[in-house]
Amino acid sequence: MNKLFTRCEQLSTFESSLIISEIFFDPTPSKGLPEAEFLELYNRGEKSIQLSEYILWIDQKEASLPTYHLPPKSYLILCKSSEQSLWSKYGEVASPSKWNALKNTGATLTLKRGEKTVFSFHYNPKNFSTELQQGGISLEIIDPSACITDINWNGSIEAIGGTPGTKNSIHGVLDETIEIQDIQLTTPNTLSVQLNQPIQITSALSIDSAHPVDSIIQEQQIIYITFENPLKQSIPYQLHLNNIQTCSGEFTTLSIHWINPLEANTQDILLSEILFNPVKDAVDFIECFNPTMHYLQLSGWSIVNNKEVEVVIPRHTLAIAPKSYFILTSSEETLRNTHQNIPDSCLIIEFSLPAFYDEEGSVILKKGDSIAQHFAYQDDFHYPLLQNTEGVSLERIDFRESENDPSNWRSAAATIDFATPGETNSQQGNRSTPSDECVHAYPTVFTPGNNGIDDYVRIELPCLPTGSTINAKVFDRWGYEVAIIANNINAGSSATLRWDGQDQNQQLVTVGPYIVWIEAFNLQGVLKRWTTKVIVSYP
Repeated sequence: MNKLFTRCEQLSTFESSLIISEIFFDPTPSKGLPEAEFLELYNRGEKSIQLSEYILWIDQKEASLPTYHLPPKSYLILCKSSEQSLWSKYGEVASPSKWNALKNTGATLTLKRGEKTVFSFHYNPKNFSTELQQGGISLEIIDPSACITDINWNGSIEAIGGTPGTKNSIHGVLDETIEIQDIQLTTPNTLSVQLNQPIQITSALSIDSAHPVDSIIQEQQIIYITFENPLKQSIPYQLHLNNIQTCSGEFTTLSIHWINPLEANTQDILLSEILFNPVKDAVDFIECFNPTMHYLQLSGWSIVNNKEVEVVIPRHTLAIAPKSYFILTSSEETLRNTHQNIPDSCLIIEFSLPAFYDEEGSVILKKGDSIAQHFAYQDDFHYPLLQNTEGVSLERIDFRESENDPSNWRSAAATIDFATPGETNSQQGNRSTPSDECVHAYPTVFTPGNNGIDDYVRIELPCLPTGSTINAKVFDRWGYEVAIIANNINAGSSATLRWDGQDQNQQLVTVGPYIVWIEAFNLQGVLKRWTTKVIVSYP
């Protein structure tokens, strides 16, 4: 437990009843509202508010609010005095002592009562939708009782462009879950942690950390954490800030996990798998591997195709873990929906990839001007017996061999849905012939029939010849074929088969011993056959 901490005084939004709830800063072109600016005030408290006690600041320009009692849970439209008639049909209207224009490029709006700031928000249209930036739409608050930050604002969805004097069109309950948006090392022993919303550091704060903390300083949505000692590279740091307060006053714990990664060198990143011809509505992906024992970051890296289109790989807040795979793609959501076995922990860096063409192309990874990996692929590199290569990735077999050797790549196995993003490649291994001890059946005695107890037998084939095609059949004790469980399946260097005890007519077989016969071959002429015995039993 660390005892020493400091904090900056922060705007407290917990006790402020008076807020600005709608901003109409760019009224043209009109979608139905008058082509005039307005601000909407809202009293979110339980008591009436005398507005004459408050000053409105727009950037550095001030204006006094009018003498007006704003009832609880009520709205008031503020506008230029000469334009009150334009807004009177929408609700209660009043004007400040003078109207300071709202900038289309953004401004800071502040409400003060004496010297105390009770509300402050900087709107920047670039932080919101393109439609809002085009004008004619107001900026509305989502949840008046929650934090006054960007995540609590959005463009109005009202057909006329806004809701002056009434409940906002996007009104709802804001999720106040605190999220870390970015972590930066600002000095050798200081981290800046960017949050999605302001928090309040109180005297109840406690810190759990294996690394002693010297101080914590807060500035709105940024926390600066200074450790007693410089932060070492490639060492995981974890700390928990207990009893921090959200805008709604709830106490919670913020857990921070951070690693000071090393910058990856050209020999530190290896191409591992490429999908350049995805199925309809899916996306390309490039899988890479970090073979080192260090946490790495990609700083100054880019990816290039055979047309010399070069795209910079964006900086990512998460480090690439040692001995791990990571993926480059244009849509993480689409990729995970298409390939649902991607581990949750897999780092996926999302950005706009250059085009990778279906017939042939190149994948080039560069750091600065230096080429780290270069693979010139062709669709012909796929397994020749595949009738359709759409949605089939090419996997690298051996990281010890050149990435630009066509014989070092194979089609991903059919047994794993033709791709293994984020996982060990189905074709990974060496090119040697496996031993004969390459079949494991379990349980050897199983009870088919969907009774929930050993309904099927799994047959593991962990050491197939690289690039194998497999066939597998089941025979009864008299040598009659009863089932086919694999028929020319592209299996890679390992596979798992399953037999549920049904024959070729989908009928359960009788009790007794059965022989599973397996054959594996590849295009290099390697042929292997195995048999194993299993027993069918019923309760």
